[in-house]
Amino acid sequence: MDREPRLYSQGIYEAQRRGLIERQRAQIADHFNHEFRGMTICNSRFLSPLARLALSMHNGVERILELGPGTGVAAAHMHYLRPEAEIHTAWGSSPINPYLIFKEEFFADPPNDQHATIFAELKRRYPDEFDCPKAESPESESITMDRLIKLRVFDELSEDSPFINRQIVSNVLNDELSQPKGPYDFIYEKCGPLFYSGYFGNDRLFDYLHEQLSPIGIMVVDYLPDELFLNTPNDLKVVFRDTGKLVIKKDFPRLEELCAAAAHF
Repeated sequence: MDREPRLYSQGIYEAQRRGLIERQRAQIADHFNHEFRGMTICNSRFLSPLARLALSMHNGVERILELGPGTGVAAAHMHYLRPEAEIHTAWGSSPINPYLIFKEEFFADPPNDQHATIFAELKRRYPDEFDCPKAESPESESITMDRLIKLRVFDELSEDSPFINRQIVSNVLNDELSQPKGPYDFIYEKCGPLFYSGYFGNDRLFDYLHEQLSPIGIMVVDYLPDELFLNTPNDLKVVFRDTGKLVIKKDFPRLEELCAAAAHF
């Protein structure tokens, strides 16, 4: 007989006990927070096609940082692509259970739409399981993480093998907590804190992330400060695409090859 599935929160408590999660005291209530709202189209995006390209051409990835990881979909995808790499997440609004990873089958044929979500795929498979209020926007549709466990969309990992090794759950650069420390070989963000901090005129976060890149590091992000158009730091090559911004350290061995490949995105 199958045992009763554990609650999603149990893995979070265990990870906190083991020191894998740091969290600010005040909870963050926004539309990315799955503790308040469950999974939605706002917190379940696949890893972007541009990021998949960059990772596929980066053979030296040992440490990855994702900003604003939502429900852990992109982190799971990066784990499958680079299982040897250590993954950290920062400045999300709610913690992820690092012992429950979305099954690899969801990433076997990833969509090329940069805004595609696993939420849409799960809704297609299990249409009767979703809370879909009528006469409201698609962003109001949701499903709880515990309900997803019962649908068996996760694989369970041992407590010695989390797919996310460290999480900082806080507002951006919160002085209350420690901050992610490089060197990181790959930094990823999709509609996350870097985008929103730039939207509100605060470019301090990009400067901090630049400092955390390894000598062969790559960033794939949604926002870059305007000054980079005019004054790119000497150690960086920047590629501006409609599907994202690619920031590459000039010592990256396949620099020109990656820039040429990114031109098609």
